[in-house]
Amino acid sequence: AEAQVNPQAALAFVQSLPDGDAKSQALNNALTVMGKSDFADAWSFATNLPAGDAQVSAMTNLVGVVAAQAPAQAVPLLDQFTKGSVQNGATRALAKAWVAQDPQAASAWMNTLPMGTQRNVAVVELITVQEGSDPATALQWAETITTATTRSNQIQKIITSWAKNDPAAALNAALNSSLSDAQKAALAQSLSQVNAK
Repeated sequence: AEAQVNPQAALAFVQSLPDGDAKSQALNNALTVMGKSDFADAWSFATNLPAGDAQVSAMTNLVGVVAAQAPAQAVPLLDQFTKGSVQNGATRALAKAWVAQDPQAASAWMNTLPMGTQRNVAVVELITVQEGSDPATALQWAETITTATTRSNQIQKIITSWAKNDPAAALNAALNSSLSDAQKAALAQSLSQVNAK
């Protein structure tokens, strides 16, 4: 027989543990289980934790729980996070889950995000999934990244991956990309060396 665990009792026990990584991991595990059966209580518990890393980790973890089941329902939760790296971590968790389930729906959501870091974070997750199966679309998304370094790194990553299957298309894409002339030349040289082997 499977033992039944009282989520509130489990959370109370976790709260009695000394602060540290073990407590944070135990808290996330307990909230994950609770979040699957009673998300509202789990979210309330997480949002009422003292402000800090444990709270952010718990809330981000719960975004992932919702995103794994119904990604669109996790979108409003992102507004509960402080803008910046905290919100970007939650955005990454949502995007990763959504892209894995339904890249088209995830793309539609990403198109609603304002240009900037939060959107860039989501787009990188989409690229990670699509670069192998649809490099042309991944490249189009990479071109929308607003941070120059991130954009050029993603473009180069896509083209390098693409060249393994279609070197000519990858080279053409590189030459028509927003990369600088120096980056295009270096990438073309790199691709020609790989193709010569």
